[in-house]
Amino acid sequence: MSDASLGVKASSGSGIGVSGESTSNVGVLGWSGSHIGVQGGSGTSRGVYGSSSASYGVHGVTTAAGQAGTVGHAFGPGTGVMGVSGIVAFTPKDKTGVYGYASQDSSSKGVWGESPSGHGVHGESAAGWAGYFDGKVFTNRFVEFKEISNPGRPGSNRAKVFARDNGSGRTQLCVRFSNGVIRVLATA
Repeated sequence: MSDASLGVKASSGSGIGVSGESTSNVGVLGWSGSHIGVQGGSGTSRGVYGSSSASYGVHGVTTAAGQAGTVGHAFGPGTGVMGVSGIVAFTPKDKTGVYGYASQDSSSKGVWGESPSGHGVHGESAAGWAGYFDGKVFTNRFVEFKEISNPGRPGSNRAKVFARDNGSGRTQLCVRFSNGVIRVLATA
């Protein structure tokens, strides 16, 4: 980047390059009419670091439809966005868009999704699993099934539970085993 394109240029061999401070307003402000407002980069450490003792460390906001307030993008095989709770050892997960980790105690939540009337957590996949759990699953409400056509056979040592129409307008709760057999558990 040429010096002519810089509004402010500062450099330091081992100290702080640029410092801004205010007792009641913005410490450092960057703005651009058509490009990046503030950019940070590093060869071996964090590109941008935000810290606060009483509020958000980093806060991103947008009012544009179809845009995100904050974006994390891993161009390699790493993690796009990572959230960690507590002072704990953690390892980002490869090929992961969002990763949440918390290990304080049995009430810790790695990821919490909440919506008053929509989906607290929404997963979607055209060919893979929309939701995959490697561990126990608990609900304090219920599991609801929509009627579907008979699904294909599951893999070996698996079973598929589903709801279907029995051909007379009645709903059946069924299970299909890997050998192709379908058992009707109940008919309403």
